[in-house]
Amino acid sequence: MGVIWDLSVKKIDGNTCEFSNEVHRSFTPELLDSLAKQGIPREVFQSARKSVSEAHNRQETPLIAKCIERHALRNASSAKMAKA
Repeated sequence: MGVIWDLSVKKIDGNTCEFSNEVHRSFTPELLDSLAKQGIPREVFQSARKSVSEAHNRQETPLIAKCIERHALRNASSAKMAKA
């Protein structure tokens, strides 16, 4: 399965940002071939994966946001120290 995870950050004010993400999934030729060999219809696979994918996204998104926040705060701290 091909997955593209689009992340974006929007500045709200000097101390706050809004983090959002959008996940785009697509079938690779290899996955389609594997499903066909197993007799699994594409729609059945999609339906079965949907709740797993959504749960994964709910779990990972806050973790990624925190990682980005730590990185931004570390860079801001380094920039302040360099100016001093």
